[in-house]
Parts: sequence; C-alpha cells; structure tokens
Amino acid sequence: MRKIIISNYRNIGIDAPAELKIPQDGGLIVLLGENNVGKSNVLSAIGTLQNVDLNKGDRPNFFDFDEYNETRVTLTEDILNESGMDSEIDENLFQDKIFGVTFTQKPLETISKKQNLTTQQYIQNLNDKFNTSDIYALHDYDEKGQKEEIRIILPEHKEVYLCSTKRGGEILECFGVFDREFDKAKNHDKAIKLSCKLKFISDKKDIEGIDLDDARELKKYLNDKFKDSDDKNIENLQKYEFKIWLNSKNIATWSSSYPWFETLNKIKNEFKKLTDWYIENYKENSRYRQKDKQIFDELSKDISSAIFRREYDKFERYYDRLREILTELWEDNKQVYYYNSQKPGLPKFIDIKALVTELLRCDPVIPNIIFYKEHEIKNENLKTTPDQLLENEFFIALFNAIKFDISKLQKIYEKSKDKGASFYNTAEKEINKILKETINVRFNELYYSKSDSDVYGFEINLENQSISFSIAKNNETISLSEQSVGFKKFFNLFFNFLYQDKVDSGDIVLIDEIENHLSIPAQKDIRKFLKEFGQKNGITFIVSTHSNHILDIRHLDEIRIVKSSSKGSTIVNDFSIIPDHEADTLAQIKRGLGVEYLSLVGYDDKLIFVEGITDYNYLTAINFLYEKERSSEERLLFLPISGLGKMNGMEQRQSKINIVIAKDQKNIANELKTLARTAKDGKALLLVDGDKAGQAMAKLNNDKFIAILNNEQFKEKYPNFKEIEDFFSADLRTKFEMDKKSSEISSKFKNEVEQGKIEIDKETKENFFKLFDYLLTF
Repeated sequence: MRKIIISNYRNIGIDAPAELKIPQDGGLIVLLGENNVGKSNVLSAIGTLQNVDLNKGDRPNFFDFDEYNETRVTLTEDILNESGMDSEIDENLFQDKIFGVTFTQKPLETISKKQNLTTQQYIQNLNDKFNTSDIYALHDYDEKGQKEEIRIILPEHKEVYLCSTKRGGEILECFGVFDREFDKAKNHDKAIKLSCKLKFISDKKDIEGIDLDDARELKKYLNDKFKDSDDKNIENLQKYEFKIWLNSKNIATWSSSYPWFETLNKIKNEFKKLTDWYIENYKENSRYRQKDKQIFDELSKDISSAIFRREYDKFERYYDRLREILTELWEDNKQVYYYNSQKPGLPKFIDIKALVTELLRCDPVIPNIIFYKEHEIKNENLKTTPDQLLENEFFIALFNAIKFDISKLQKIYEKSKDKGASFYNTAEKEINKILKETINVRFNELYYSKSDSDVYGFEINLENQSISFSIAKNNETISLSEQSVGFKKFFNLFFNFLYQDKVDSGDIVLIDEIENHLSIPAQKDIRKFLKEFGQKNGITFIVSTHSNHILDIRHLDEIRIVKSSSKGSTIVNDFSIIPDHEADTLAQIKRGLGVEYLSLVGYDDKLIFVEGITDYNYLTAINFLYEKERSSEERLLFLPISGLGKMNGMEQRQSKINIVIAKDQKNIANELKTLARTAKDGKALLLVDGDKAGQAMAKLNNDKFIAILNNEQFKEKYPNFKEIEDFFSADLRTKFEMDKKSSEISSKFKNEVEQGKIEIDKETKENFFKLFDYLLTF
C-alpha cells in the first residue's frame, strides 16, 4: 500500500497530517467531499510531488497558523508480500472501549494551578477535549529516564501525555503532560490512531460505579507493537543494527520483483560496516567524550530512518558525516594506541554517490505524476499535409498509438512524388486495417462498454496533398465540432491521453471533476474503464467528483472522503470507521454528493447490511462469481455497518449467563429500519455472525427488521460456523490470512477475484452460494 501524507498544504492536514492510501498495483481512487472542502487541493498537493513546486499560496492562511510549521507532501510505500501484510485492524481494535486515566498527584496539581483551574475543572476540560479529538498512542523507551512509557498524542491540541506502563493496574496513570507538535513528538510516525475513548479521573477512588474497560489490554497491545518495531532503541542503544522493512528470508523474492532492493541492501551494509567498526573499537572507550557519543547516536538514528524511508537524497550527506566523525575520532586517539600494536586501522570508505546513482536508476522514488488537463481536439487538428505531418501533434500521437512508423509514411510520399505514382494507397489500406482492429474496437468498447457495438469508425485518408482523419457514425461521416460536449470530452481523453505512451506502471494520474459534460452512461463507463485500465497497467487514477454516477457502492474500497476537521480538512480512507456510531455507511458519501439514498442503491438491489468492511469485501467478491453463474431478478447488495455496538458493564455481566440485547443494538436496529425505508425496502436485513452478539440482534426480529444468522443453514453440517471467514475452505483462509480481519487484505482479495486472478475452490463456492440462495428468500 502506498500512502501520500499531506501536512499544512493550503487547508489540508492542519490538525494532523492527512493520509491518502492508494493501491500498490494500480486502479481507481475517487475523492468525495462537500463543496469547498478541498478535494482539488488534495490533487494539487499530490501534483507537487512531481514538480516540487511549493509557493507561498500553498501555505495555510489561517490567522492562528504557526509559521514555523512546515508544509510537506511525502509519498511512502510499504513493500509487502501477501503473507507479510500488516493488518489494518489497529484503528478498530478498541472500537467503543473506554479506558480510565488518572494522574499522579504532583503533575495534576501543577497543571491545574498553572491553568488557574480546580483539579475537577481541569479534569472536565480534559474529558471534553478527548471526546472531540483524534487520539494517537505509542509505547516507547525513554532513554534519559531509562524507562518504558506510553505516549498519548492529541495532534489537534499539540499535546503529549506520558503514562506509566507499570503502574495504574486496570487504568492508565499519567505522570506528565507537555506541549509538542505532532510531527515533533518523538517517534510520532509509530503512533497508532485509536478509536477508543479515554476518561480522565481525578482520583482512583472515583472509579467505582464507572463502567471502564481494562487498560492492561491497551498496554499489552501497544507493548507488543513496540517489541515488534523494526527500529526500536532499547538497552540505551548498546548495539546498532540498521534494518529496513524487508525480512531477510524474503530477500530473494523481493530482489527479483524490486531491482532496487539489492543496491539498497549494499548501502545499508556499508553504513553497518562503519557503525560496527565504531562499536568494536570505541563505543566502550572511557576516553571518548559523552557529547561525541550522543552525536554519533543521533546520526545513527538519522541514517536508520533514511534507509527505512528510502530518503536517498540524505544518504550521501550522512555517509560523509559518518566518515568525518570516524576519521576525526581515529586521529584524536592516535596517542592512546602509540605503544599498542592492536591499533585499529581506519575502515575502508567507498564512493557512496556511485551506489546512490545506481539506486536512482533502478528505483525512481517518485512515480511519474500527471495532472490531466483536457486539451481540445478540433476539426483542423484532424487534417494536415505530407510536409507538415511531423508538426501535427494529433497524427504523431495517433501513429505512436498504433505503432506505425510515421517516417515510413513520409518516405512513401517522397517516393510517390519522385516517381509520379500513388504508392501511399497501399499504406492507407495498411493503416486503416490497423485502425479497425485496434482504435475502432477499443473506442467503441469504452464509449459503449460493449465490444460489438462498433458504432463509431475512424479512417485515414491519404491524398496527394493532404492527410486527414475521418470519423463515421453508423458508416456516415460526421464532423467532430458538431458532436455533443460529452462525446468530444471522451474523444479528447481517448486520443490525448489513453492511447498515448505518457504513463507507465506505477504512475499516478490526477483528474479533477472527471464527470464534467459527460452523460450518465458515459460517467459510469469512464469509471469502469479507468479502474480496469489502471489495474491492467499498474496505473493509479485519482479523480475528484460531485457525481454519484462515478461511484460504485460495490467498490467502497475505491472511495476516499475529504471532510472538514476542527481546522481545515482531512481524509477518511476506511468506511469501516463510522463516526458517532452511525450505522449508515453511506452517510459521508451522501453528505459529499448531496444526493438521496435511492440514487446510490439500485431498484433491483436487495440490500443486506453486514457487520463490517471485511465481511463486505468477502461477500461482495464471491457474490460477483454468484451473479456470473446464477441468474436472478434481484441482485444482492452488501453494505457494512460499524459492528453491533458495545455492552455496558451490567450488560456484559448478564451476557455471561444469558443472551442480552444491548441498548446500542436496539439503536442500530432502529436506524437500519429508517435506512431501509429510505431505500424503499419494506424491512431491514442484517447479516450477523452466529456469536452471542449476533444472536442478541436476532432477538429484535420483527416485520420491519430481520437479523439473519449467517450459520442458520449450516448448523447441522458445520456446527462451528460463526463468522464469514468460516465459509472459506481451510486452504483459502490460510493462504489469504483471513483471520487477520484486515480491510487491506480483504480489499485486495475482492479486486483480484473480480479480475480473475484468484481461483475459488468448489467448497467455498458451495458454502457461499447456499448462503446467497437463502438471503434471496427474504
């Protein structure tokens, strides 16, 4: 997965850096958002990666914006094989949980007095702040204090809260608070966004009667992430090991897929060789000044970070600095070894610049980024003379697209001119044959989404003094200038861009408001084309839109929402995280487009709500195959909600004895009934797991709401079926690591099933098809 991170660019990423996740293998990303929220600014920010053109107008113009905050746009890329994919469960892991936080006495008194508040007032202000802010947390090691700690970061308020990992028991204990910009907080890039709530309490005695979750669960999770970290710095940095994010056991695999890896590994080893030399000879030398040790420690961390992030521009500078430090150290210690035959020799330094140059040749760090601007093709562009052929951009692009050597045509005209014969007639037939088999077919296929329409035809007419490109509709010649605006827009896109060699695998294409002047069928077709073209060629199209016809709610994984935050705007990547416990997954989309439910849900769709995004991805993937093999008047449409709610303390205790319906579940059922009515459905259908939460939802069934247990048809044959992943064969479940419940893995799986890259076995099909047959009976 690639991520574009935008900080302090116009109105984007002000409270905290905004992240846009884009697919590794190409495809389509659709940016939605209300008017003036900043969709075009997101595209412009991405465009700066290509031309590095930041100007004063790109700085935020908020009256209280800190001028010292840097405007940054960066691209990061995670290189992961399928078995090594990180789960994106982090943000959802503690959904709806509430963890208590108390203070050690001294910091609480100090801070509240400083703010001229009573402790109770300060605690109330804190809770109000945390209830309305994004919360980030990480577990790390404080080298100065020689202890581990949990850092809780509020980017919006530029505050960091330090909590003990040892004290506090079932609640967190905070021992310090300080002001700090998010990107200035130590190891902020390791922080995880949490979806839990934190409730501050002035005294531990006050927790009685408050329903809190056990904070040791959060501590353990953050601690495990810390221990698994690639660049953790523990044991006071006794040993240096420069690591990058690829595991050594996968070197052979990645070296063949990513040619730059071998060179990057050489550079890493060169840095490691120098640091090992230092550790072996000087690290424990008492004569070596503590100040110099600190300088070396900081440089080592900078080098490690640069390798991890592939910041190639820093390699040469850091290597030269490292050589300078080690050489100076060696010279300063000559006297120490005057009578010592064991005096170490200087390590052998290399020309690191040569390796960096080699690396840049095989790994362009920034892909080619194209901001597509429509260039209108007019009638006069479709006609030229033999002498001016090489000056006509349209014909040059056309002949490149059909792989016909344009110089060959020029030579034919020269030969015909010299000998007085029309040799170009043969060339005309050859070119038109190629056009008919390529351009004609593809244009109609895209414009009408059918390969057999063949309504539009294109021909080259080679005459004595002119070369022209003619357009025919149903075998009748037409004039481009007299066609609809939508047709001309598609014609421009097709011939200016889609059939030219302007993009390559890995590139990113930006298109602002792609729907302008396109008919509804053309909008749907262009969306389908861009996705398929992108996936086939490894190109990512990022488009902004105000039109619901550019969307396909069977592909929610394409959609990113640009939404207002407390200051400026941010980006929402994942629809499994619904704000304010909304059950309506489409709420953000509807707000962004200003449309009603029916324009997003088709009349022949049978709407089935499901518990979350991974269920949505897996069900939608196999339903794609079901629709190909089975014909039905109704089509199943799955939409995710954000889980089945949370039980309070009393409900949790009762649920250990009986099936208990939580208050949240009643609210979800009522909201789904409202959504179903909006979509003109008589009742709301919710597919739930066969666990206690699902069984509790089923107790709410009536004529307006039905919770369908997914294991209802399988109880006798498969008594252990409880969740959607159980419907897959053991082989598929293991191969695609479905137990991780990762939205990224499940989305990749869905897209590859639809592209025919994954073969689904008979057992899996039979299980899902039986479930779909059952759902269609409701």
